[in-house]
Amino acid sequence: MADEEKQESPERFEHDRPASVLPGALFITGVTFASIVGGFGYAIGQARRRSSEAFDARTQEGVKLALRALGWGTVLAVSGVGLLVLSVKTALGVKDAKEFGLKMKSILPAKDGEFVAKFESWRIPRNKGDGSEQWSSLGSNSKT
Repeated sequence: MADEEKQESPERFEHDRPASVLPGALFITGVTFASIVGGFGYAIGQARRRSSEAFDARTQEGVKLALRALGWGTVLAVSGVGLLVLSVKTALGVKDAKEFGLKMKSILPAKDGEFVAKFESWRIPRNKGDGSEQWSSLGSNSKT
């Protein structure tokens, strides 16, 4: 009798297990996030009530610092991209975007060129442009 109870109990516990721990993990994560946001908001509110002048002065300093960082970041990003474009333009010896396109067509392999012909036996998915994919070799010219 005691042996039967020991054998039945592991089966009973296997059926009682939840299917997934994801809902519980999401709940705990949500409660933690809400607690952090609530605590931070409470701390900010207390600081504002205790010394509003000092809080406003610190806020203005933070805004100035953020605007300064945004300005420098914008200057560095725009000048970096400009320098990259200028260096590629100089390296390729082109004047405008049309000439750049022609230069790239001459440098890169053609769609149906000799380089692509080496991979004709490979079966790779081809996207028709409508979201569907068809498995075919590169060299096939079927219009299905």
